[in-house]
Parts: sequence; structure tokens; C-alpha cells
Amino acid sequence: MDFPISESVTAVIAGVIGWLTGGKIQKESAEIQNAKAVLAMWQETAEAQKLEIEAMRKEIQALREKLDEMETHVRKIESENIELKRLLNK
Repeated sequence: MDFPISESVTAVIAGVIGWLTGGKIQKESAEIQNAKAVLAMWQETAEAQKLEIEAMRKEIQALREKLDEMETHVRKIESENIELKRLLNK
């Protein structure tokens, strides 16, 4: 069998180009996979933080309501205290 040199050179060049391009594609593919993994981790973290922030908002609201109750109670006690002092000074 006689192989023409031009076909052999073309095959070798095509092989080298394929090998180089394949490596680059694999490298880019790995980078894309890493980027996707980072994005997935970021999304999970963002969701967890969103839930945590919502829980903290609810807790703050409950604390505000409790504070309002305590302030009302303190005002009532202060009022009673003033009345008792007035009664004692008679």
C-alpha cells in the first residue's frame, strides 16, 4: 500500500488539532462544571440565609410585641405607684 504524504500529513495535523482542541474543551468543560458547582453552593447558601433572615424577622417582631407589652405594664405600674404615693401623702 502506498500512502500519499499529503494525506498522512493532513491526518497527523487533524489528529494534533483534535487532541489540542479536545484538551481545551475538556479544560473548559471542567471550568464550567466548577462554575456550576460554585453557583449551586452560592444558591444553597443564599436560600439558607434567606430562611435565617426570615426567622430573625419573626423573632424581632415577637420581641417588639413583647417590649410593647412590657412598656404598657411599666406605665400601668408607674401610674399605680403615683396613685399610691398620693394616697400615702394625705
